[in-house]
Amino acid sequence: MIKDFEDTDVHMSLSIRRVSENSMHYRESGEDSDVQLVFLSGGLSPAVWKHQERYFSKKYLTVRYRPTVSFRDYRGEESALNAVLDQKHIDNAVLVSHFMGNSLAQSMEKRDDVKATVLTSPAQELSAVSSSKMIGLAKSLTYRWPKLFRKLLMADETGYDTARTLWKDIDSPETEDIRSFLRNHSLREPRKKSLVIHPCEGRFSSLDLARDMSSGCGPSCLRETGSLPFYEKPGEYNKALHDFMGSLKTRETGNRSLTEFEERLEKVRKKVKV
Repeated sequence: MIKDFEDTDVHMSLSIRRVSENSMHYRESGEDSDVQLVFLSGGLSPAVWKHQERYFSKKYLTVRYRPTVSFRDYRGEESALNAVLDQKHIDNAVLVSHFMGNSLAQSMEKRDDVKATVLTSPAQELSAVSSSKMIGLAKSLTYRWPKLFRKLLMADETGYDTARTLWKDIDSPETEDIRSFLRNHSLREPRKKSLVIHPCEGRFSSLDLARDMSSGCGPSCLRETGSLPFYEKPGEYNKALHDFMGSLKTRETGNRSLTEFEERLEKVRKKVKV
């Protein structure tokens, strides 16, 4: 039986676990599935994906993880993600990331066990804002200023209650950890099937970039959302991701049907020859 997780449970339920050679905060939810959803922290807390875990764990195996305190920069999370994907039962992963984690998701496309990526609020250049807005954001979180956080990253329509709740979930990232993600930020055209989710009011992303990066399908544009649409408009975000997952399964089914048809045709040919 698959449980429906309460928000408070989702936030507190990651336990310390040894994955390969890495110790990390880790949680798997849902039952085994042909496709697995892995949500990247990208320098933030895995609690930011709680709405997605609660929805998708009813059908898919979902993974949220976070390196321990000393390993939360880009390289630390890269090592943790490789350890997660090295697990034998994670063999057909869809990596879901936000604007700071998109580069990390793309760096994993070379792996055979990564099937697709979901890039949220893609930005061509984050280094230009690293010394001002982004680092100011980190400091604002440290000093507990959710209003500034809302102004920088959220849509005008997003309420302060949502900003305050997200601020609690995001768990004040360290400034140097954010810098490491900004330094390693680099996007390119996806090499595997990819869903690009573009928020219409995102501060750092652009629709032109979202279109250029869309692989096999156009970008999904969400209205009245800022750079964190998975938290601001989780219903709309989940629908876009749900439809994308459905397209992956349809594609798999189609391939299997074609293979079966070819096998049956070959059997008929052999009988005719006999």
